[in-house]
Amino acid sequence: MDQNSITPNTSNQQLVINGDNDSATALLQERQGRRNTLREVSFKEYMTVGILCFINLINYMDRFTIAGVLDDVKKEFEIGDDLAGLLQTVFVVAYMVFAPIFGYLGDRYSRRTIMAFGVALWCLTTFIGSYISTFGMFAFFRGLVGVGEASYSTIAPTIISDLFVGNVRTKMLAFFYFAIPVGSGFGYIVGSEAGAAAHNWRWGLRVTPFLGVVAVALIVWVMEDPERGQAEDSHMKPTSYRDDIRSLIRNPSFMLSSLAFTCVAFVTGALAWWGPQFIYLGLTLQPGVDIKLEKVSLIFGAITMLSGVVGKYFYAPFALIFIGEVALNLNWAIVADMSLYVVIPPRRSTAEAFQILISHMFGDAGSPYLVGVISEALKRYYSFAPEETPSQAVQFRSLQYALFVTCFVEVAGAVFFLITALYIVRDKQKVDRAIAEAAAQQTEPSHSNATKVAAAE
Repeated sequence: MDQNSITPNTSNQQLVINGDNDSATALLQERQGRRNTLREVSFKEYMTVGILCFINLINYMDRFTIAGVLDDVKKEFEIGDDLAGLLQTVFVVAYMVFAPIFGYLGDRYSRRTIMAFGVALWCLTTFIGSYISTFGMFAFFRGLVGVGEASYSTIAPTIISDLFVGNVRTKMLAFFYFAIPVGSGFGYIVGSEAGAAAHNWRWGLRVTPFLGVVAVALIVWVMEDPERGQAEDSHMKPTSYRDDIRSLIRNPSFMLSSLAFTCVAFVTGALAWWGPQFIYLGLTLQPGVDIKLEKVSLIFGAITMLSGVVGKYFYAPFALIFIGEVALNLNWAIVADMSLYVVIPPRRSTAEAFQILISHMFGDAGSPYLVGVISEALKRYYSFAPEETPSQAVQFRSLQYALFVTCFVEVAGAVFFLITALYIVRDKQKVDRAIAEAAAQQTEPSHSNATKVAAAE
């Protein structure tokens, strides 16, 4: 059988060549040495990373704009904490459901086209949604925004992975994920300040669509879309979607880090959505403090932005919030880097999508809504007259106790990360060897009679 017709990767991401594999071993050692050396980065590669970071920035700006004006949204639609949390849940559910679809497409078709379509859809639905006057339709359009964002989030990290290797890849991914806290912070600020300036919270939703139009143009005409595995000189072909999923499920490092990141997503989803509201309620109970929710959103946004790097309202609670957000933001780039280097190139978009599905399904898809439901139940419990509007003290205590659930979930995430450490080195070495042996097959015709078998898992 012609060796070129055989797909060079197997379900467990490791190839064994019977006979002499010295050339593959030598190639592996050469590639590992190159991964630890900073190589020259071209201007177009810098531009590509910059474009991806810009889109990630406005992505998270849009995602947390509503959180900055949540009190106004609740008043206009006359909803409680439970339905307010449902808004974010609808967005995340749509996001996670469509992520595997875009992950499958991203491993097989033009990533430039998919990303341009997704960003355009997200911009259009955000803009239209800002004019919707009924809660049901408003929630529906927030779901469509999640569909658009899924197309980008599953694909962008794999482009960086295909452009760079080793330390350079890690640094570029760190730069890319740095846009998450900065974009989230801008979301709080833009949402609250734009709404306050226009005396209408809806104007906060009309900022990112215009930036999104610029992003679509940059994707189409400037961004580089490398071949899959280009940075590693990998010529591995994609396998069936069923084999991809089976391989990921059998990958301990990938699954454990995904479970750990699910706990992080649960906590960040709940805190990001309810954080400004919780701080606002707490400050209103302080004697002699007169503050508006817009001001709290501004401060919370600034703290979120600063926490991604390592005011006068820096009391002890704000300092502790800063420390907590720094700890949460340490995870993003590290988890992405781990997920990419324990998965072979033709499966990386699928891996990103699968991780998004897991982390959001059991993480921030339900955490804002769950906290809202618990808060509403506690309000009824603490109120002397449940039919009346709860006092500020009751609202604060109810939300405070509801948010305590995040502490226990985060501890579970730490345990999963510790267990991941037991497998990560071994799984990375499997992928390195699979890539090197696939390249050796392409460059050494003398191995044309070699037999490839899957290693026992």
